[in-house]
Amino acid sequence: MKVDFGEAVKPTGIGLWYRQVLPPLMILALTCVPLDIGTALFWLVAMLAAFVSALSPLARLSYNVFDRRGWIYLLPPPRSVLTIVFLALAFGAVHFSYLDAARFARNAATDIQRQCDRQRRCPDSVPGWQTGPGPEKTTFAGSWARYWVEYRVADDHRTFVVHLHRNIDDGTRYSGGVGKQVTIESDLD
Repeated sequence: MKVDFGEAVKPTGIGLWYRQVLPPLMILALTCVPLDIGTALFWLVAMLAAFVSALSPLARLSYNVFDRRGWIYLLPPPRSVLTIVFLALAFGAVHFSYLDAARFARNAATDIQRQCDRQRRCPDSVPGWQTGPGPEKTTFAGSWARYWVEYRVADDHRTFVVHLHRNIDDGTRYSGGVGKQVTIESDLD
């Protein structure tokens, strides 16, 4: 029994857009969603789609190896290629967004450290940051995906922590204080 996979590359015009481009284009929505325990299902669906797309040329080869259409027929359909490319773009966007948020948190910690040394006490708040649910001040950072950054100062105003949350149990802490250097530590250490 021969399976014909050629139907996937025949539509043109608006049919090509709906069947070949639109489904992989939905993966680009993940560029605004950090990879987290709460969003893992969305990422898992996209990774599964990319995995199936990567197997598409192998399926064509196994079913139609002696087909008279030749080797050009073994090229993957545009949807498969676009799915893999858009998933790679989404991963890249989220990664670079986290790097941007880490740069923001490091610069904020350095600025707060300078204020601590200059005033001999760490500031209560950071201009432009919101008051969090507790004593911390919070903001969001990142270029596409947004990451939660919080600032906490000790009761004696001698030390502080800027915490960049990557996901529910992972992040980076930038600690400092009066007469100290800014130290960086991961939550997973």
